[in-house]
Amino acid sequence: MSTKRSYLMAAFSIAVAMVAVLAMSPDAFAAAAVHAAPAGHFDLQSLLFQATPALIALRSEHAGLMTRAAALIGTVADTTPAADVARIEREHADLVRQAETLSRRIDDEAARAVPLGPTPAPEAGITAERARSAEIMSIGTRAAMSGDDITAAINAGTTVEVFRARAFDAMAAAADRTRSGNVTITRDETQTRMSHLSDALAFRIGGAAVLLDDNGQRRAISAEARAFTDHSLAEMAGVVLNERRMPGTAAGREDVLRRAMHTTSDFPVIFESTINRVLAARYQVQAPTFREISARRNFRDFRPHDQIRVGDFPTLQKVNEAGEIKFGTFGDSKETVAVAPYAIQFAISRRMLIDDNIGAIDQVLGSYGDMVSRFEEATFYAMKALNAGKGPKLNEGAVSVFHADHGNLAAAGAGITTDALSLGRAAMRKQKNQSGALLNVQPAILLVGADQETAADRALAVITPTDAGDVNPFSKKLRPIVGPIEGNAWELYADPSVMPVFVWGMLDGYGAPRMRIENPFGVQGVGVSLEHDFGCGAIDFRGGYRNAGA
Repeated sequence: MSTKRSYLMAAFSIAVAMVAVLAMSPDAFAAAAVHAAPAGHFDLQSLLFQATPALIALRSEHAGLMTRAAALIGTVADTTPAADVARIEREHADLVRQAETLSRRIDDEAARAVPLGPTPAPEAGITAERARSAEIMSIGTRAAMSGDDITAAINAGTTVEVFRARAFDAMAAAADRTRSGNVTITRDETQTRMSHLSDALAFRIGGAAVLLDDNGQRRAISAEARAFTDHSLAEMAGVVLNERRMPGTAAGREDVLRRAMHTTSDFPVIFESTINRVLAARYQVQAPTFREISARRNFRDFRPHDQIRVGDFPTLQKVNEAGEIKFGTFGDSKETVAVAPYAIQFAISRRMLIDDNIGAIDQVLGSYGDMVSRFEEATFYAMKALNAGKGPKLNEGAVSVFHADHGNLAAAGAGITTDALSLGRAAMRKQKNQSGALLNVQPAILLVGADQETAADRALAVITPTDAGDVNPFSKKLRPIVGPIEGNAWELYADPSVMPVFVWGMLDGYGAPRMRIENPFGVQGVGVSLEHDFGCGAIDFRGGYRNAGA
């Protein structure tokens, strides 16, 4: 409830008596009522004593000032600019000072007032109570406390000292809210211009597909960045150098580029970050097959990282009559995978830069994005092809991923037939944890090489049978993937998010290869190094099955 509304509610409780004695406006009536004695002390004679025309006018003016002061504080929000907050505070303080002056005039006028009718002697302590109420009202208003809090303190008999402490706490809390609410993170003009130049250069090199937001979704180029898209590389370098005019000769443009690269300007940073954005976009659109049969892991550094195989929680056992709970063995298997650094250098030629050959730069970045994807694919499948295609050896038993001891290698090679797929599926479902409990692993992927792609499509084709025996039990249950596997071998895999056999990853914080400018504008162009950290390995055998094929 607001302060003004609290005043009106107090006035309403004595409205009947006032109307019978004195006709006044509602605002004057409210002003008189709020300066009457506290709840429990109202009486007609006391009210008549204080209802002289001069007092009514002064109290009406005082009430108006208090209402304006409260309304002024109510206009302050977390988003109000600091300058406006300071102005409002000054105006509020001025209103409070005017109200205090009026309070003193009201006290003087009340001392000289002549009662309109016979008035009994004031009750003992009534003067002190009025002084307490007035002081609490003044303190609460200056502290911008709510009308409800002020009225509650007056009615509860709260002392001035206790209420002053509450007001101080309220002002401290309000100051904290104001400080936090008015903090604005801004970016200076130079940073904003550099961001627009980077967007414009990325748009020129890679098009709209390389403009992504923080969630990896495409975003539109801003109007400010679009204004730079018709600038050449030399003109963008000139903007960074604050050049007023661009030279018209090739030598002049080369000089601008050289100075932009060699000085402490931001152009090398803009150029490097832009080509990395384009390279990352080109890399992300690649879809190597190894990512579909393996799970991603991040690595803190280049040291070998332990990959714990979880899922061997001990099986529940019956509690005997004595209430004894048996101990189970929590088994786990630990494999090691490491990331290794890779790099290559190349050049963006002097001719490309001077000619502003954005298309050629785009082709270079696009080709390197494809190259990194193919490199990862080759590295992964080279690891998987160890031991005649059976995969690297696991620490547990020191045998390959696919091995008869693991129950996931067909005893004899066979084509991709319903019977052969059935044997593979059954072998995966029969895999057990270290406690001997069945894992019931469900195959989801059929991996084949180029020689068996047609056979895989035929084995998984959806058909409309005329006889129940002709139904294909594997249609829509397995997803075919064609990878760089030689020969007729084929393999089944569970969903890698459920039970991965292989993992791959990069260093924490990196999601793509990166380029670094090594030799700023050398004799024949810009020297650039392409760097990438990548690792892969095997961590389990229970989510896969291999058949050598026939």
